[in-house]
Amino acid sequence: MFAPLRPYLELGLGGIMLAMGLTLTPADFASVLRRPQAAGLGVALQYTVMPLLGALAAAATTSLGMPLEMAAGIILVSCCPGGTASNVVTHVA
Repeated sequence: MFAPLRPYLELGLGGIMLAMGLTLTPADFASVLRRPQAAGLGVALQYTVMPLLGALAAAATTSLGMPLEMAAGIILVSCCPGGTASNVVTHVA
């Protein structure tokens, strides 16, 4: 269904990321520099809590008899930092 759009995915994602980056102001960077602990805490939680929750969810799926491929997919998604879609939703909010 989406196969014809495949050559345009990189261009589309790059355009989205560029457009979101262009909305940043010097004040945005200054706020991160004023409170680096908050940014550090967010990064630390992204790389600790999310994989742990993914592992728990994967264990739950296997205990419910779902395929191991689904558990592997849940772990992979939970270990990846937020992607472009989550950035767009955050920007809209």
